[in-house]
Amino acid sequence: LGYHACSAQEQPRLKFKQQVVFDDIPPEKIEQDAFWSLLFMLNTMRAGPEKIYDWLLPYLIDLPLEHAISNTDDLEEVEWRHPQRSNTAYYRCLNEALYYMMRRKNLTDEQASKVCFAVQSQYLTMAYNDLRIFSSMRMGLSGSDFRLVEIAMQQVAHAAVRLSKRELLVANQLAEVKKRLDDTHQLAMNLPCTEQLSIDPPAKIRLDDRGLSGKSQWNYHPLYERLLRKESVDGLAGAPLQIP
Repeated sequence: LGYHACSAQEQPRLKFKQQVVFDDIPPEKIEQDAFWSLLFMLNTMRAGPEKIYDWLLPYLIDLPLEHAISNTDDLEEVEWRHPQRSNTAYYRCLNEALYYMMRRKNLTDEQASKVCFAVQSQYLTMAYNDLRIFSSMRMGLSGSDFRLVEIAMQQVAHAAVRLSKRELLVANQLAEVKKRLDDTHQLAMNLPCTEQLSIDPPAKIRLDDRGLSGKSQWNYHPLYERLLRKESVDGLAGAPLQIP
């Protein structure tokens, strides 16, 4: 997001123009196999966004990246939107692409937001149906599976509240959403856990090395033997102080 235009007009959250528009790209560049191979290689190497933004994208238009960012900042078609909170950028890219496809089909922002919420609700419905199949087959969930279901419920609940504040969902629709969330949560809680959790107390921690055959060297550091005195040092510091 450091490469994208930012707005702080709606406090406390920031909004970004999460797209950069590149106009007049020559077909021979965007269709070049070497470009896509290098882009794929940088992605698999997890090289970071710097090489993509500083190297590959300016190559497409033969201009600095700041030129495209400045033009995007002036375009009203590219809206200010809230960034994602997680690191699942691959999902966010598809979500943004779906949003702007609907906008190009002359859907309003409210209509596009409702469609995106319907997609989220459908995903939750699919998870609910899977949980019902698990219950009928007497199968269980792992801790990570339950966490995924929990995240899906949180996202749907958050989106529903956000739409209700914009008066895009009415009370009976919110009630239906809450009922589906409660049913999904109850169904997931009733499934057994596939992870074997031990009820035995933890093992005792051994704090001394008595009876061990190995020689402890926990206090050794490089060149520590130069400071270690092997002769007796009793009395070198004077008589011991009496404890009051």
